[in-house]
Amino acid sequence: MLLLMTATTADLEKFIKQATPRVEDVRSVDRTDFIRREHGHLNFREVVNSLDALEFSVDSFRRCMTEICKNSSPADAGDTSKSEATAVHGLLRAVDGLSLQGSPSSSSAKKEPKLDDDMQDCTPAAQAKEGWQEIASEAKAAGGECLKSKDFATALKHYTAAIRATPAEDESLSALFSNRSAALLQLGYCTAALADARRCVELKPEWPKGHFRVGCCLSELARFQEAVAAFCEGQKLEPTNKDWERKIEATERLHGALPSVQARQLAWYLLPEVLQAWVRSGSSSGIVHVQVNGELQELGTPKWQLIRDKKELPKAQLRYAYLDDKGYMANLAANLQKPPSEGVGTVDLDGQPLKIADVRSFISGANFANFHFDVRHGGKMVAIIGRIACDDEVRRFVPPHKDPAPPKGSVEGVLQVQARSGFPKALPKLLGFQALPGGDLNFPVVDLDRDAPGAVPVAKEA
Repeated sequence: MLLLMTATTADLEKFIKQATPRVEDVRSVDRTDFIRREHGHLNFREVVNSLDALEFSVDSFRRCMTEICKNSSPADAGDTSKSEATAVHGLLRAVDGLSLQGSPSSSSAKKEPKLDDDMQDCTPAAQAKEGWQEIASEAKAAGGECLKSKDFATALKHYTAAIRATPAEDESLSALFSNRSAALLQLGYCTAALADARRCVELKPEWPKGHFRVGCCLSELARFQEAVAAFCEGQKLEPTNKDWERKIEATERLHGALPSVQARQLAWYLLPEVLQAWVRSGSSSGIVHVQVNGELQELGTPKWQLIRDKKELPKAQLRYAYLDDKGYMANLAANLQKPPSEGVGTVDLDGQPLKIADVRSFISGANFANFHFDVRHGGKMVAIIGRIACDDEVRRFVPPHKDPAPPKGSVEGVLQVQARSGFPKALPKLLGFQALPGGDLNFPVVDLDRDAPGAVPVAKEA
């Protein structure tokens, strides 16, 4: 049985109010006086944890937040340049700038058959002709019988004839386009079915079934987030119908199973620490390289969904390194030339080898925190290279950072272990660690300039 998705726009609006800085007066213990308490901005880690508790994924958060901003007055439309903007708005700004290099394939849609030319054009009659009602009614009834008997090809012909006989202004067209869309979808003509479903919505936007048809077509095209949005529109028209929640939940699960979406979810989960490490680097270029000792399918699934499915939260050890552009590109080139046996990825999510030129151009943008994740996927390590928006309006919600104590002894051995493992083969300027779930970022344990001045930036081959 499917469990219903509970994350809603109303939940997000309530959370934004809680995250808004404020001063509250509360009674003292003896109730003889008031105590004034100040509630400041949350930081990104607190926001991401809270949103997970509310059962948001990265994409459902972005969808609901965008809707809130769209429906807000111009003064409250989520502009993080305003002093009243919260860390939730700052997170939206960061997520809006989240992108993955190479645009990993996220579509699992099947190849469509070619629709016959005589079925392509389905235009209502320019004007009513004598006897059209009888012609359209008989064709519609015949189409319905064919649908029941699963003769979808014949149903398509009947519904097409009914539409062509019906004048463009007649209100019955919405149902005819809906039925024709259903027949097309059953025959695998998903794009044509979507066009008919959208025509149905245009003709009768207050009819829930039209939005259902649109959502089903988009889902078959593997455009799951658009499908969810269509189902949400239908849900607004039938808020008491629980079938919408089940459909949204099922579609969200299909979306979340895509590797590219799991990569985005992993980036969302690690976003606070990636930004923290990036800001600590004090640079506007370079990359935060993270070795994730875990499986993408597990780490890229929202924690709340794992809990719902009664699965244990995945455990993983993470190594964080910050490298400047030169060191990172040297490290990438060395690993591509002589790939380590394990620990780092030299191919992307689609199994294609990384290309130096493509990576270099991708990480060259300003006001972005660049990251490279190495994580297990499909039995091997893959590289996920991406960036997160990180301008001044994002940085102000990054939690204050305090460096851990310097290592007591020499760090030469630690650095050489990193070099030999390929993570990174170029010695990092900063190196730290984190344990999941829930571990704090211990970064930097090693600061190259502080702990090993003069160290060779690129390790020599043994």
